[in-house]
Amino acid sequence: MESKLVSIVMPTYNRPNYLIESVQSVLNQTYSNFELIICDDNSTICNIQALLPNDKRIIYIKNENNIGQAKNVINGIKIANGKFLCIFHDDDIMSSNYLELFVNCFNNNEKVDFVFSDHYLTNEDGTINAELSKTSSITYKRAEKQNGIIKDVFKEAVYFQSIPLISLMWKKEKYFIPQKSENTGPAIDLWLRFLLYKNKLSGFYLSEILNYYRQHVSSQTSAGNGNYMLNCLATTYKKMLSKDLFFRYWFIVFKRYFLYKTLLLKQSIKHNYNYFND
Repeated sequence: MESKLVSIVMPTYNRPNYLIESVQSVLNQTYSNFELIICDDNSTICNIQALLPNDKRIIYIKNENNIGQAKNVINGIKIANGKFLCIFHDDDIMSSNYLELFVNCFNNNEKVDFVFSDHYLTNEDGTINAELSKTSSITYKRAEKQNGIIKDVFKEAVYFQSIPLISLMWKKEKYFIPQKSENTGPAIDLWLRFLLYKNKLSGFYLSEILNYYRQHVSSQTSAGNGNYMLNCLATTYKKMLSKDLFFRYWFIVFKRYFLYKTLLLKQSIKHNYNYFND
């Protein structure tokens, strides 16, 4: 059987040490037919391209200006040539058999449009944090899942948020990204998961623990951009509200939209209060 091309889109910005480790984990895959599209959002601290291994499967693109996380990811998706596609961040590590297991899952389940699995959480140095990994699996309802077809994609993608972008792959031909998706900002992961439902894709859960999500300070929303993140979440949930969304789903999305708008309002009131009382 002819192997099918997998496109891996890796957004990056000013994290060369993590990036090189992440890139190497991709190059170590047991499945070799892939393209690695590195989308550099105008890194400034060094020449990222000069640090990359010499491998013809690597496609390096550097933006002339910083365009933001969402647009950077979307641009990578647009130029991808693969039958299958996944997003993989520049600070995470890919299990060596990840691509092989997922492609085999597609080959064995022809009607499936996307596949996802569980993953590990690691400390900053890359060591597995067993306690956090277990807690994450339980919190996001992956610990109780069985190998097989997903019955309710909306529930998994949006309500429980069981589908992690770090261990998710989909058929590119079935996946359509609407215009103005770039205004989701750092909430792009949530929006991409919602589009699995929006595009009416059929999903499969592979009961494996694959890939390593790195926990570190620069991966978390800092106090300085907290309002921006809240605004992006509110914007993203608002984008989900449409006439073709089932009422029970519409109500869930509206509650979360209202929550983030309320939090933004509270932050604004607090800021104004502090300003006039300083």
